[in-house]
Amino acid sequence: MKTDRNVFKIEMVIIIFSLLLVVSSKQKAKNEEAYCTTEDFFKIKKIDMHCRINCDRPVFMELSIADNFKILTINTDVSSYPPIEEQQKVALNQIKLNYDFSNIQFLYKGEKAYDEGLGNAIPYMAHLHLKNIKLQNGDWPVCNLEEGIIDYQKIFSQYPQLLGIPMSMELSVRFG
Repeated sequence: MKTDRNVFKIEMVIIIFSLLLVVSSKQKAKNEEAYCTTEDFFKIKKIDMHCRINCDRPVFMELSIADNFKILTINTDVSSYPPIEEQQKVALNQIKLNYDFSNIQFLYKGEKAYDEGLGNAIPYMAHLHLKNIKLQNGDWPVCNLEEGIIDYQKIFSQYPQLLGIPMSMELSVRFG
């Protein structure tokens, strides 16, 4: 009798262990689908929001671009770093702007001109994001380019060098 019980116990342990293996392997497969693989690394957009660019060597920025990172550089006024002005100069030599007139207007809620300081920003631009907005019930919704407050004809007439910068347009889509 004791032998039968021992065999039964061993069989039960084997069955339970087998079930755990099956459940574990299914969970592992499920987890592998839920997590990124090394092949996904270059496809996924990433942001490094705590970066300090303190030298003129562009290797870090070139690698960041290749690895699909966006970089937010922080200028810090501490004795072990270069002066703020030097940090800013180094960063601006390596990082370019995606200039967006509407976001500037939205940020300042119309209190500053959307093109204020534009001439100073042009050397640092790599892209223009064109969209327009209009004040409506205290908010600034996106609208068609010709309907909003941004006068692109005036801007491109005053700053023809902007025409040499890559651009994309964001258009308002209306349904119904």
